Amino acid sequence: METDDLLKDGQDGACGKGLNFLSDVFSSDEEYIGHPFARVTFYVEDGGNVPGPLDADIFISLSDFDPQSGEAFQFCSGWMRSSLRRPKGTPTYNFLGLPWHDCKMGDNEYLKVGEKYQLDMDMLPVFYRMRKGHRLMATLTCSMNRTYYHGWAYYETHRDCVPPKLRLRIGGEDGCRLILPNIYDSASENCENKRSSD
Repeated sequence: METDDLLKDGQDGACGKGLNFLSDVFSSDEEYIGHPFARVTFYVEDGGNVPGPLDADIFISLSDFDPQSGEAFQFCSGWMRSSLRRPKGTPTYNFLGLPWHDCKMGDNEYLKVGEKYQLDMDMLPVFYRMRKGHRLMATLTCSMNRTYYHGWAYYETHRDCVPPKLRLRIGGEDGCRLILPNIYDSASENCENKRSSD
């Protein structure tokens, strides 16, 4: 089902149609600086009836959720096509050690029903401060408004079609996870390590 990338009145946005995961309430302000990293592990339970190779796009949105007002402000997002999940090739510039995907013709490794898959996704860089009393919300969808996601043209003309059914792996060493960056923490650790070795 197509979703907008922001929360909308009446829960028509991604927050209303996607899977939402909420953190505990923050006891103090928290800053995120750099590239958030998401690992999405899922099983393909059913291939649906969309013609062509079996594939799926995964969209993740990070939002600042205020429990008092019920409002959510999106501050980061990421997107990956499942068939192009495998890191491949060599970056042509300093890619900061993040997963690199050439995404060339012929690189697609399509999905199979009954199999488990893992996507390692670096998200758009952020500089954002979560306020005390707020909650971090991660929203996962397989479609996004104004984006040519897999199967879009068919979904537009066949509203009663059956999309693929995916089941997320939650928990465990290989479960879905989200890593939020803070370059200041890394700098502080490096300084401490340097002082210790001097």
